[in-house]
Amino acid sequence: MGPISTDTLVGNIAVMTDFSPCSSSALDHAIRLAAAAKAKLILLHAIEPWRHAYFPNELEMEQQVANRARWDMLREEAKLADLRHEVVVQQGKPWEVLRRVMESQYVGMIVLGTIGMVGFHNDEVLGATAQQVIRQAPCRVLSVGSEVAVKDTFPNLSQILFPTDLSGRSPAAASYAALLAERYHARLALMHVVPGHQPPQSEEAEWLKEGYRRRLAEVARESLALTQEPDYLVEFAETPA
Repeated sequence: MGPISTDTLVGNIAVMTDFSPCSSSALDHAIRLAAAAKAKLILLHAIEPWRHAYFPNELEMEQQVANRARWDMLREEAKLADLRHEVVVQQGKPWEVLRRVMESQYVGMIVLGTIGMVGFHNDEVLGATAQQVIRQAPCRVLSVGSEVAVKDTFPNLSQILFPTDLSGRSPAAASYAALLAERYHARLALMHVVPGHQPPQSEEAEWLKEGYRRRLAEVARESLALTQEPDYLVEFAETPA
């Protein structure tokens, strides 16, 4: 891995917003990253088509929603005055709008919140768009959780946790975690969770943990260029979460 610089951190940054508090927090994160990397920020909002047949004035309602979206976007765009940026408001589902943008210009990172408007708090709804983007996007995705949305300032990235299943895709993800760690002078920890119920202090468990720590260290040596050795964490749990 070559020298790390902010120029290689990201390309253009696409931010999806529905104007909710979580989306606003995601935008704040994207602004900070774009400023550090001197990247262009593309702010997107998707106006999903109405399918409410019981509204007799559906076209009028759609127009009101579109007008409100453009007004809200002007308010959000005011935050981008010091950045190279572009604003996109289009009809369609969020992933469709995002995909159209990615087909027309290079996007190196997508930033989005995990909880949208109207207070949805169940996995079935709140994760629908985020999961689709994470699974299908050909670039890096930064998902900003709901707990981050209540904070007033961009967090101090003093510690970065990189959970890994040690699969073939781990080195690419690890290299980006290292990139962030070096850029923000943060401490990096690589973590692997072993599914199982072994007693955490048993001799066998400690032997297994040591083996996985060596594998984490191999990932670090092969994929990372760090000025300080990362931490290697191995735990037993029923699920990684």
